[in-house]
Amino acid sequence: MVSIKEVAKHAGVAISTVSKVLNGYPNVSEETKKRVQDAIKELNYIPNSIAAALSSKQFGRIALVLDPNRQTQAIDQIFMQYLVGALDKAKELNVEVVTYLSFYDRGNDSGRDHQIF
Repeated sequence: MVSIKEVAKHAGVAISTVSKVLNGYPNVSEETKKRVQDAIKELNYIPNSIAAALSSKQFGRIALVLDPNRQTQAIDQIFMQYLVGALDKAKELNVEVVTYLSFYDRGNDSGRDHQIF
């Protein structure tokens, strides 16, 4: 996997310049922007969304943990309404939703469901 450092070296610019191009900063000359974009294309650089989220402190992703009905092992109508409402709001806010079905047994706490956090 190609790093932002390699893109900067290939384009002959600083890492911060590559970051500015990737984030659409206006104070980068067209010539420099083109060199960086060409380097990105030539190296098949794919930005690391996790690193970007950590540096910006905005993950753009939430987890929706659902606890299905134990008797039917299904999600009932009320849960579906919550799910649809959450997905609609997330779409409006441009946030990705990761759904997780929890079969957490409070009498037998293996800690397994807590691993997603």
